[in-house]
Amino acid sequence: MGKTTTIHAERGEAARAVWSVDFTHEFTVPENFRYRTEEYGSATADPARGLVYAGSRDGTLLALEDRRGEFAWELDLGGGLSGRPLMLRVEGDAEQGTTWVAAPGERADWMLVGTDDGALVAVDLDTREVVWRYRTTGVIRTQPVLGEGVVHFVNSRDEVVTLDVRVGEYVWQFSGAFQKDFTVFGRAGLAYLPPRDATAGDSGVLFTGFADGKVIALDATSGSTRWLTPLAPTAGKELFVDVDTTPLLYPERGELVVANQSSGVFALDLADGSRRWNTEIKAVGSIVEGPGLYVAASSLEGLAGIELDGRVRWREQTDPGSLSTPLVVGDTLFVAHSDAGLFAFEARTGELLSSFFNGSGSSGEPIYDPVLNRVYASSDRGVLYALRLLGQG
Repeated sequence: MGKTTTIHAERGEAARAVWSVDFTHEFTVPENFRYRTEEYGSATADPARGLVYAGSRDGTLLALEDRRGEFAWELDLGGGLSGRPLMLRVEGDAEQGTTWVAAPGERADWMLVGTDDGALVAVDLDTREVVWRYRTTGVIRTQPVLGEGVVHFVNSRDEVVTLDVRVGEYVWQFSGAFQKDFTVFGRAGLAYLPPRDATAGDSGVLFTGFADGKVIALDATSGSTRWLTPLAPTAGKELFVDVDTTPLLYPERGELVVANQSSGVFALDLADGSRRWNTEIKAVGSIVEGPGLYVAASSLEGLAGIELDGRVRWREQTDPGSLSTPLVVGDTLFVAHSDAGLFAFEARTGELLSSFFNGSGSSGEPIYDPVLNRVYASSDRGVLYALRLLGQG
């Protein structure tokens, strides 16, 4: 079931109550003969249908009724589902149709999800059938992004691929240098900057990081390189130099924020990739935006709240173990821990508010459903937890 620990309870329930458990549901058969099992996939809310989806390492997409967690349907997609899906609205036919990302609470038509056997799969959520499947040679564990009539995604071999979103046909591919040295588990996802004026011929730009320590900006129409910036240390020999953080884009400041496993967090100029500031925090695997700051998650140094100019506002050391990409809801920061389960922190100060031990730890990224005011988190033993937030919404 899981156990919630409320921190500093003597200061009053209202000050520290964060969630209550709405339901739990097992979505993977436990593998009792493995020393460690991991579920890296994230749940996906579909409140317009009254469903929540959970993808598992055995390749099953499971749909649950979102009120009580009762089984609705399942679909075998082959390879393990370890990434966060993208929910799309689809209108019209394959030749003249349009697509857009479904807003929270909007009824999505398709789900796009990557698999551990290297496929990007489009699933029709009404027919519960695969619309198209495009195979690559690398694991896909990051969320695809939608461009102008195309979908872009990246795999574990640092291949950036663009497809016609309606039919799944190849448009272009960029291949980064294949890294033969040791790399950290995980890959940076894509960030997309739309064109200023598509009717005038402007192109959007894609940004991502590679295992060789470089950050790249690609023309979203042609796949050509706009700029390439190395972030790996120039002195000494570091074991891990990956850029595993999906870039955060701030067009109003002309800035993007990423991190290198060895040299820390960087702000780069959007136009040319030049460095603006660098904060040295080791082993940062993800960065998210918080209330007036960035939050970096490191498997070695825990969590850090970073000011917009790169100064560190707060640090919170966690127990040894891997941290998921954090989730920020209002002033509360949620992060999954590979051994300890789920934590909640005050995002502005880093103060620990509550913890939720699920018996096995969590590797998947928690997600928020604003319609039901609920956080979904999974355990590495394959149990989905629906947590209703208290004092939010």
